[in-house]
Amino acid sequence: MYGERDVSKLDKKMVVGIISRDDVLKQQENYYLDSNFVDFCYSHFPENHKILHDFLQPMQALYFDSSGRLISWHLNCYAGGFPNLKWNRGDVFATFPPKSQRPVTDSVSLAVILPYLKKFDSLNLNYSKPGQSSPLTIVVFWNYQMFKQSKRLIDLVEQNLKLNADKRQPRMIFVNTDLMYVNWENERPL
Repeated sequence: MYGERDVSKLDKKMVVGIISRDDVLKQQENYYLDSNFVDFCYSHFPENHKILHDFLQPMQALYFDSSGRLISWHLNCYAGGFPNLKWNRGDVFATFPPKSQRPVTDSVSLAVILPYLKKFDSLNLNYSKPGQSSPLTIVVFWNYQMFKQSKRLIDLVEQNLKLNADKRQPRMIFVNTDLMYVNWENERPL
């Protein structure tokens, strides 16, 4: 597909290299999504194909309130546009937090995602200190496979942060999704 990179041989070290060269990513908390997240989604949402489909999208911005409840959700499949995704369609990012691009659901919470976030082992990346509290947590799923589109989402989230009137900054978590898909494909039985 247009603008996609082959990531079949991508590994943690390569993703860390991508992060370290990006001015926004290298200053934030960075994780990768464990491949067990795919299995969790299939077992947790077996009857709700819409949530299953949406939650497994490779590029997302999820805004959670201080209790971990999802309050705004943005996904690549709702953005529209080709070849450049229109993340701000309908000016949803004109306010902070942005208007949700997709109806939110109680099935998706920060507590559901956190167990599947994996640190890049023994690498010098920023991670939140235990007990750090923020009024909001923003989780951005990004990937190298469609890095140009991921960067457009990351840049829009960064621009949207400037609309934040609260002096306390949200906790920003960036999550690479390439490794989840590559590892899941390699681990699943044929």
